[in-house]
Amino acid sequence: MQVWKLTLQRLGEQNLAFATWSHLIAWILDPSKFTPKILKLLAVHATIFFLWQERNIRLQDNVSCTPNLSFRRIDRSIRDALLARNRMLRSYLLSSWFVHEPRVSAV
Repeated sequence: MQVWKLTLQRLGEQNLAFATWSHLIAWILDPSKFTPKILKLLAVHATIFFLWQERNIRLQDNVSCTPNLSFRRIDRSIRDALLARNRMLRSYLLSSWFVHEPRVSAV
């Protein structure tokens, strides 16, 4: 939940939580004048991937990382994906990604 909260804060969604996959899909498909759909898709993809990876590492190696570190990995992944886009789209998407700063705890 903490990782999702950080990711959604970065997108400007302060009080959003997904109870079901249907809620998540509905949010992705809901047009927003503030968050481009491609950015929502990248954020969801990266968050699901890194949470799945974290789960596997915890189960197999009995090692875990903090939600803040998980978010930093998600953030880096999204930045890399955005930097790979053409210059015009990259600039727009990066500015949309950096508009909101999540509240990362000191832990």
